[in-house]
Formats: sequence, C-alpha cells, structure tokens
Amino acid sequence: MRERLLLWVSWYREFFLLSLVTATIASVFVEQKIREGKGLETVREKDHIVICGWNQYTEEVLLWLHTNGSQQTPQVILINELPIDEVDNLKLKYSKYNLTFLRGNFVHEEVLLRADIKRASIAVIMADSSGKREKEDTDQRTILTSLTIKSLAPKIKIVAELVNGENKPHLERANVDEIIVRGEHVGSLIASAVNYPGLPRVYSSILSIDDRSNLVRADIPDHFIGRTFRELSEFFRKSNNAILIGILKERESIKLESMLSDDTSVIDTFIREKIRESKKELFYKKEHTKVVLNPDDEDTINKNDYAVIICRGQER
Repeated sequence: MRERLLLWVSWYREFFLLSLVTATIASVFVEQKIREGKGLETVREKDHIVICGWNQYTEEVLLWLHTNGSQQTPQVILINELPIDEVDNLKLKYSKYNLTFLRGNFVHEEVLLRADIKRASIAVIMADSSGKREKEDTDQRTILTSLTIKSLAPKIKIVAELVNGENKPHLERANVDEIIVRGEHVGSLIASAVNYPGLPRVYSSILSIDDRSNLVRADIPDHFIGRTFRELSEFFRKSNNAILIGILKERESIKLESMLSDDTSVIDTFIREKIRESKKELFYKKEHTKVVLNPDDEDTINKNDYAVIICRGQER
C-alpha cells in the first residue's frame, strides 16, 4: 500500500512539474505573440531595410521595394507609431510581403536597436506623421534620427525625406547618403508642361510602379573602365535592351568633423557629441555623386562610376 502511495506521489509530482514547465513555455510564447502584436519585440536580422516613420508616401515606397527591387524580396522593418488597428490592416494588406512592424519613437536609440539597426543595410527616414507631434518638428526628428543611426552604424546607407529644403545642410553634415526634399522640382515640372506639353507624363511614366520601363542605377563591368561612353551605351543596348542616359560618379570622402562650423548652434553641437560618443571617424561625402547626363560619346568610364539606364522591368 505504501509503495503504491509513493508511486502515486512520484507520478503526481512529475505530472505537476511537467504541467508547470509546459505552462511556463506556453506563457512565454503567448507573451512573445502579444509583444509582436503590439510591435514591442526585438528583431534579429541582417542586411535588412529599416523604414523609420510613416506618411502618405510610405506605401508607395513599399510597393517600389517589392515590385522594382532585387530578385530576392527584402526584409523590411517598419518603425512608427500608427494606431494598432491601422497596423493590423497593413499587415493584412501586405501579408505576402516580408514586413515586420515595430512600435516606438525611432529617434530613441533603444528603439533603433530593437530593429537591429547595426546590421541593417539601408535606413529610410520618412517625414513622419504617425505620432501626435507638431509638424514643425518633423525635420528636426529626421536630422536627430540620422545622427543617431550614423553613430550606431557608421557604414549604413541612409535615405531621408525632408519637408523643408532649408534643412538639407544639416542632413549633409549628418552624412546622409540620399536626401529627398518633398515638393522639390514641382515648379520645373509645371513649367515644362507649359513649354513642352506632354513632357511631365514622360517623367511620371519613368517613375511609375506600373510602367514597363524604369529608371535605375546599374553596375558597370570592370572591363569597361578606361573605355568610352559610346561603347558602354552599345553594351547596355545589346545585352540589357536598355538605354544608357548618363553616368553617376562617386566622390571621395572627407572627415565630417572638419566640416562643422565654429558656432555653438544646437545642431552642430549635437553632431559633435554624437561623433565623440561613437569614438569613430565619421566621413562626409561632399556631393556624394556627380550626375553626368548625356555625356560625349568619347568620355571615359572611370572606377566608381555607375550607369544610369532606362530598362524594362527586372532587366537590370
């Protein structure tokens, strides 16, 4: 009787421990799912794209990345403060895309670290309208985020959107690779419609997601270095069925700190502090790329040059 009782106690204890372990594991998974649903988890990725902020153009950015990007669908991490119901709708709408939503203020370092920003390949900073903040602070948050990202990941490529073009020098000092000013060149497009009817449709067609032909940057084969623009043009036409319209020429970098003025402005002071915190030499690419459209046929192709072509769909 006693042996049976001890056996029953032993069995009950093992059952209790197993139940406890199972419940603990289940609670961990449930908590993880809840955090994922709220966008509070920590991401572990590599060579991914981080998009900070949300506005009326962000969905178009997502469509471009997945429709006109590389053959492999990129992993995209979205950091914003959209309402949960809107995020749920976007998850459903883009369920086939490789997206992860994180909730938080992307200006803060800890939020960027949750997106594994140090191992990301590209950071896109949208002029954010997802949080309940003053519109006048939008560009300031973009600038501060750029500085924070560069201090955490100096080699990452940053594409940033500005509302006010007057803030462009601050992003240049922050070593931002590509700066998009909202509404820039609108006047030129309107004037071109007056002087050359139909020309704005050409621009729209080249930049349209749904159009058959797209404007892209392409690598130039090494054996074309030292050869002429005409030879390269013939190569792209025959091999890619593409039209070569120009060349992008990379510029050499100079130390970022040497470009800062001696004044005590808040932005310059903040940049200096971020440089010191990073304990690294940050560089600024003055005129990051020089654009040469329609060069002479005999112009020479150099190292670090890239081709600007109009190609069909994925033919890159």
